[in-house]
Amino acid sequence: MTHECISATARVEASAASVFAVLADPSQHRAIDGTGRVRGPVEPVPITAAGQIFRVGMFHERHPDGTYEMANLVLDFVPPHVISWKPGHRSAGTGDLEFGGWT
Repeated sequence: MTHECISATARVEASAASVFAVLADPSQHRAIDGTGRVRGPVEPVPITAAGQIFRVGMFHERHPDGTYEMANLVLDFVPPHVISWKPGHRSAGTGDLEFGGWT
């Protein structure tokens, strides 16, 4: 299995706590999404811990339904310095959430 890593660097004139607050609030993700696909949180609940799952409404013109939900599993949560999550989807076979892809 190969691992691909893409990174980017940008200077943001804001405190780490301010940036972290935006990332930890799914209702803010639409404003920072560069693809225009994030619509908004399914449940307007802030991220508070590793292991939490948060869902956002999405749109993609090539998705069979156009709109869909994305489940995200929070992997790391260390305010105000580290936050990460892994995307997931509901398995067609089992109905269970499965996570993988970009972190």
